[in-house]
Amino acid sequence: MVSVMSGNFKKSLNISLIVALVIFILSSSLSIMFTNSIHKNSKNSFMLNEQRIATNSIVNYIENNYGDLLGNKEQVIAAVLSSLAEVEGNLKVIDLEGKVLFDSENIKPGKNDVYIDIKSSISYDKSFAHQQSGKIKFTIPLVIKDTQIGNSIFIINSRGKLTILERISVFYGLIPIGVGFLFIAVLVIFLYFRITRDFIKPLGELKDATDSIILGNYDKKIKYRNNTELGQFCNNFEFMRDELKTALNKAQELERSRKELIACVSHDLRTPIASIKAYVDGLKNGLAVDEEKRNKYISVISKKTDSLIELINDLFQHSQAELGELKMVFTESYSGEFLNRIVQPMKLEAQKKSIVLYIKEPITNVIISVDKVRIEQVIMNLIQNAIKYTPEGGNIYFSTEIEGKNLKMIVKDNGFGISQRDLPFIFEKFYRGEKSRSRDFGGAGLGLSICKYIVEKHGGSIDVVSIEDEGSEFSFTIPI
Repeated sequence: MVSVMSGNFKKSLNISLIVALVIFILSSSLSIMFTNSIHKNSKNSFMLNEQRIATNSIVNYIENNYGDLLGNKEQVIAAVLSSLAEVEGNLKVIDLEGKVLFDSENIKPGKNDVYIDIKSSISYDKSFAHQQSGKIKFTIPLVIKDTQIGNSIFIINSRGKLTILERISVFYGLIPIGVGFLFIAVLVIFLYFRITRDFIKPLGELKDATDSIILGNYDKKIKYRNNTELGQFCNNFEFMRDELKTALNKAQELERSRKELIACVSHDLRTPIASIKAYVDGLKNGLAVDEEKRNKYISVISKKTDSLIELINDLFQHSQAELGELKMVFTESYSGEFLNRIVQPMKLEAQKKSIVLYIKEPITNVIISVDKVRIEQVIMNLIQNAIKYTPEGGNIYFSTEIEGKNLKMIVKDNGFGISQRDLPFIFEKFYRGEKSRSRDFGGAGLGLSICKYIVEKHGGSIDVVSIEDEGSEFSFTIPI
């Protein structure tokens, strides 16, 4: 999935992760610095004041019972120790010379007097209070009747409940961390939806599309169209799907054409061959008893043979066109002389069916570059079709004109015409609109398809306008 991430998304993702890391580090650092600063500036002061208040009652009690304390009166000592237990601390009571008069850790110090260094051990300002291993040490003077008689040195356990100020300092110290975690949570949610939208969902669409293709359904489309690498991949996949669908349709069309070709060839070959065989058998069996009848049989055989040759030529040219091997040899010539040579002999063919072929004179004379054999094939096919589909006494008109940079040739008749139902398919191979008529009209349905192929290979176009029972007008163009 990483390989299909967009460059912009990967860049924004990397930047987001770096920003999140920086914010988390800064927020943590700010929290630590802020909390340490609060503690450094006020912790000791707050704690010292709090413990002084807590131990004030002990100091007052000692001052009121100073003599009993020095006399080791058990009731007084027990009260002092009980009060020290509540504040989780220890107490030393010393005189002004540093002699230890009472030690809560050693109630009976022994016979030898114990002295401490007053200068290094006691102080009355807050700078002396310090925390070591969770303990706070501070000194409160003992005063009786406005006279200092000694000092009380407290060592109090600082691990107690947080004060209100400490709670406030912790709360404000945690705000940067909370902001950092909130930003990271928002970033994670954003990345989740972004990855779901831009990667998980389109990958799911790709999977569904590939599954559909495996099952033979090429219509499942991918909706994801973002301008990312994955979006481009989806576009390429859609292009591939369309190509596969087109190839499949083309293969099916080719298979259908192949079956139609086999059916048409079988039918179109069987009819003339059957006629030829019948007349040949008649000649063999002596049915043609005179010269006239024999000539008639031979004429029919020749005609049917010509039809077979024409059909085989159409099939061969169709195969060449399908394979792209119907070669064109272009030569330049004047259109007037070239077209006259083709259409003038067709007058005689039309007269055999009592049809008049009119040629509009003069034929446009311009220089054209064509394959003469192929263009002659197109013109003869159109005129022969007009003769075939025009009843006796009808007319056919051949004319030319300039249309832009093209030479346009027109073959018009007043024959049977083409139905509107058949008209859109008239240039398709194997299509025959005259299914109900005799085989003299039908052919293999390849002539117009081949004409269209030849004209388009010349860079032109072919068209038809027809009204049923009124006639048809075929026209095609080639570049001048």
